[in-house]
Amino acid sequence: MLGPGSAIPGEHPPDARVSPEGRWVAVRTNEGLAFYRADERTPRHTPAPLRVPLTEVHEPRGEGVAFGTDGMVFLTGEGGVKGEPGTFTALKCALPS
Repeated sequence: MLGPGSAIPGEHPPDARVSPEGRWVAVRTNEGLAFYRADERTPRHTPAPLRVPLTEVHEPRGEGVAFGTDGMVFLTGEGGVKGEPGTFTALKCALPS
């Protein structure tokens, strides 16, 4: 758990993942991603994350996140109303090292 006040207020993140090298934690919300540096977190302090809005992805409801290689991040979303299919999106992210 990231700690009190570290998630986006009013959001209930459906998914989170650690990057393959263990440097970043991606927390997925319905509308965006929050990237936390794993090595900067302490029991009493969680620094502000790098936030990435996902409104341009046009998902009915964002659900999952996974890290790939070479800065790739994969997103899944639930299907929409009236039986619309779920979504799958691949994004290239340039996170600081």
